[in-house]
Amino acid sequence: MRRLWLLIIAIIIALFALSCNGNTTLPTTDITTSGITSQTTQTTVSSTQDGNLRIALNPGVDTIEVNTEFIDAGARAFYGDLELVVRSVENTVDVDVVGAYYIKYLASYNELEIEIIRIVVVLDTTPPVAFLNPGIDTIKVGGTWIDAGVTAEDNYFDNYFVAFHGTVDTNTIGTYTITYVVYDELGNSTTIIRIVDVVD
Repeated sequence: MRRLWLLIIAIIIALFALSCNGNTTLPTTDITTSGITSQTTQTTVSSTQDGNLRIALNPGVDTIEVNTEFIDAGARAFYGDLELVVRSVENTVDVDVVGAYYIKYLASYNELEIEIIRIVVVLDTTPPVAFLNPGIDTIKVGGTWIDAGVTAEDNYFDNYFVAFHGTVDTNTIGTYTITYVVYDELGNSTTIIRIVDVVD
């Protein structure tokens, strides 16, 4: 009989703790990761139904460039005026991979617990660096010009794409421009120009 009463009391305490945490607000996210823009909406303050136990994200830089350092600004929690210890219980951030991640913080007071989540977005907004391949770009009229093309390096992707426009009329004296546009897989682009002189 005593065990039954202890079980009933434990259930009541658990239900009370759940009801206190019932209004904990978790983040609402609407994230676009395109290498150009990122919009992130996240809850910065969360509290229990009675308002006594509350937790808040410290302001921080939560949108970063890939392969750069991320500094976790952490969170603070209070029960009334008493500041509580906040633990980071889960952290999925990978600064080497483009994507959206989260950090979960947890604080507790007696049987009460409260949590909040920080959304961290890792972007690639850096365009490739392009180089003109060495070539013969001053030719005699009537001669043959061979486009030496470009080479590029990207901070994140191994592959890149090149579009170019412009023509060289080797039968007409003049200065011609070939424009190369180099893209990475997220659409970040850089432009580089080759000047070709057709001379007599």
